[in-house]
Amino acid sequence: MALSTRYESGTVVGLTTLEVDKSYPITHAERINTDMGGTVLLTLQTEPDHYVKYFLPLSFSDLLTADNVNDINNSVRLYKFTFRKIGDNILLIHIVAD
Repeated sequence: MALSTRYESGTVVGLTTLEVDKSYPITHAERINTDMGGTVLLTLQTEPDHYVKYFLPLSFSDLLTADNVNDINNSVRLYKFTFRKIGDNILLIHIVAD
């Protein structure tokens, strides 16, 4: 599956299209295989009625286990995705339960 694929329920976006330090509710997560290897595809709610898809970078995707993905999809807790920049080259991604 190419990373540029469009999905019916949301367009795949890059990290630079998301706002720094803004928390986005995660409405779905799934482990998938792409041309570049296995990763996690997140569905993020950017507005009340708008959703986008975001591929976790390969270096981050190994941190989410199948149990984590199942918990995101089946939990009554709301998980949120936030990214932060520290300096020019350091990127922090937070996925936390609310």
